[in-house]
Amino acid sequence: MRDPLRVLILEDEPSLSMILEHVVHETAPSIVIVRASLAAASEVIDRPFDLAFLDINLTNGETYDIAKSLKDRNIDFTFVSGAPPADFPQELKKAAFIPKPFHAHQIQSVVLSAQRKKDGRSIPN
Repeated sequence: MRDPLRVLILEDEPSLSMILEHVVHETAPSIVIVRASLAAASEVIDRPFDLAFLDINLTNGETYDIAKSLKDRNIDFTFVSGAPPADFPQELKKAAFIPKPFHAHQIQSVVLSAQRKKDGRSIPN
């Protein structure tokens, strides 16, 4: 059996976070942690994750610092946001991005890619 993906979802819109969580669970075995605020994210951000989906604008701030932290830890993340990539800080300009409104297949593609990457890491030499 595959190791489940550990996925962080930062989304402050309840209906969108539920859809993201549902699509992730349907696509690959996963452990999903959903947070709706930067304060709540700070409680879990140091945990090991394989993948994160980040809305940029949460009700209490932007997730750019979290994205930088994930990038520094070599954790894959994708912005899922209505904010345009042109507004991203320079060091995040090339970050993966899915515009809202998103389609399930866009999320599935990211999840499957992360699962393939994880499966490749777990194969002994």
